[in-house]
Order: sequence, then C-alpha cells, then structure tokens
Amino acid sequence: YPLCALAVSDERPVSTQSTWVFDLLRGGPRAGRKGGRQSRPKPQNITENITITLEDSYQGTSIPLSIKYKTAKSCTMCEMCGGQGFVLATMRAGHMVMQSQQQCKNCMGRKRVMKGEKILTKTVPVDLPKGVLNNDVIVLEGQGHNLPEHQPGDVVVKVHMTKHPVFERIGADLAMEHHITLLEALLGSEIRIKHLSGTTLVVKPEPGEVVVPCSIKSIADWGMPQKGGHGVKGNLNIKFIVQFPTNKSLASHREGLEKLLSKVDFPSCEPYTWSLGPGVTVQLQNIEQHPRLNGVKGMIVAELDGRWVVKLDKIGSESVGKTVSIPMSGSNLKFISPASTKGIRTPEQQKRKSTDCVAARLRLPRHTGDR
Repeated sequence: YPLCALAVSDERPVSTQSTWVFDLLRGGPRAGRKGGRQSRPKPQNITENITITLEDSYQGTSIPLSIKYKTAKSCTMCEMCGGQGFVLATMRAGHMVMQSQQQCKNCMGRKRVMKGEKILTKTVPVDLPKGVLNNDVIVLEGQGHNLPEHQPGDVVVKVHMTKHPVFERIGADLAMEHHITLLEALLGSEIRIKHLSGTTLVVKPEPGEVVVPCSIKSIADWGMPQKGGHGVKGNLNIKFIVQFPTNKSLASHREGLEKLLSKVDFPSCEPYTWSLGPGVTVQLQNIEQHPRLNGVKGMIVAELDGRWVVKLDKIGSESVGKTVSIPMSGSNLKFISPASTKGIRTPEQQKRKSTDCVAARLRLPRHTGDR
C-alpha cells in the first residue's frame, strides 16, 4: 500500500512513476538511493605513458606530466533514454514484434548529457618511488576529468624504462660487464665505475688475485633499492671479460712465457665420461646373434633387470621399430646423443671441454670468439 500511495502522489504520469516502483522491487537504477540521491558516477580514467631512466628508478624522482582532461558547465539527465543509457528498438517481422536494447545515441550510454563540455590541459607531477619497475602502473587519484555531478577522475600512468648502456637490472641486483686485458687479469688492476647514484666506485683486486675470464665479483648493497623495502638494496655484479693478445702477437715471447708459466700452479681438469640412460640415443654394435641389427640406431626407453630396453628406428620396410633388450655390462651400445642438452655435453661440447683444460693451464681462452 505505501508504494501505491507513493506512485499516485507524484505529479509525473503514473506510467512513468510505476516504472520507478517496479525498479525498486527488482533493484533497478534507482533502487539503491540514499535520501533520494543517487551516488555520483566516476568518469573514465585518463591513461598516459612516461619513459624514465634506470637512474630515475634508483634515485626516485618526480616527473611533470601534461594531460588533457574534460570539464563542463552543467550535467543533465539524458531526455532520449530517461537516464537509462539505452533505448528500446522495435522491429516487426510479419505478425511478430521484437524489442531489443540499444545504446542511446544521445548520451552514448553515459545516462547524462554534458553542456558546455570542453577539453583543457594541465600539468601534474608523477612521483616515482625508489625501485620502481618497468611496466609499473601509478594511479593519480582525482587528477583526471572534472565533470559536474561526477566524482573526480583518475589518471593511470604506465612506466616504461629505457635500456641503460652499462647496467642491466636483474630483480634487485645490477649486472654489468667490464673488459680488462690479460695483463690486468694476471697482475691485477683497480677499476672505476660510475654508479647510478653518481658515486664513482673503486674496485681493487686482492693481493695476488687472478681474474678468471667470465668470473663475477659481487658488491653488496650497490644494487637497486627494493620498492617498499625501507632502504634494502641488492648487489652489484661485475662480470669480467678478459681481452687476450691478438693472433701471433706472442710469437716472439713464447720462450719467456713458457719459462714463466711453468712455475705457476693451475687447477686440475678431470675428463668427462658419458653415461647411458633413458632418453639417450645409441647405436647397436657387436651383435653376433643378429648381425643385421649392427649399426641400427635407437633410443633407450627404460632400465629393466640390469638390461637397457632400446626402441630401434625403422629398418627397411618395417612400419614400426622393434624393441630389444641389451645387457648393461656389455659393449653393445655406442653413445650417439643425450636426451637433453641440459646438464649433458654434446660431442662438440666435450671437445671444447678438453680445450678448456689446456686454456686453464695457460690462462688462455679456447678462442677469442668464446666469451
């Protein structure tokens, strides 16, 4: 009864007011009003992009950003859709009548129409915290569109970081490469690094320290500050690239080098032996009972009772390769290739390992191309 009395007491047509009554019952656009007022909508966010350097991320800074925002003199309910944001379109097909909802063309679904709308430009500061990451998003609340009967809009800023010519960011750590000569690697030499903080770091080797090619020296607390980490910083990792003499430039000093390096201690290099296992590609050999299988390749699929189960490749016109069992203790399997290159060396890598042993004895690389 109170709802009916409310509908009749309004000066608007009963049909219009009755729609409001049913909206109240089914949770329509006017259902959640407080004190007869509907909550103010929020305009669409303004999306912007800024580009910063690694120094900006390390130090933290404020960058001015120019944005364009909308404002208007007044805001009224759309008369075409009655503040619904959509209109009903009627279609007739013979004796059938169909209705569908379509976005209101007058307000474009916004339910309100702005009068005196215009676009203005202003500059807002974007405060970057220390340690801000690439593709981080910073929200400037209340700095967006300023429209009547709307909440202040927001500005969403996406951060893009340029590539640094010296440092690379890896999590909270900084990584860099530093080139030194073979003489500096053997005898030691201090290096100077201009840090992101503006400080020049002086790195001195330990007495008698020999810098191994591609070795890494870690300096604590000189990495990137962690965002929200209250002053906690990562490490600075320096990878040393040793530059060796050019080809044939040591020919006239060979005897002197041999005499000098013969008195130096070098690390030992143990030879690497291949191991068989599931997934390894092998070749059959020394099969006396079935000589036809000699030279056939296959893959070890399992280990069973001290024997390798090998699935052979197709032989001749066979549609499916056979599966054979080979004793593990014999010499009937020849290693061809590992199941995965992760943690297992290929024959080419095994050859390079032997070269590495010789290089380690002379403190020389395999060749100048391997760094």
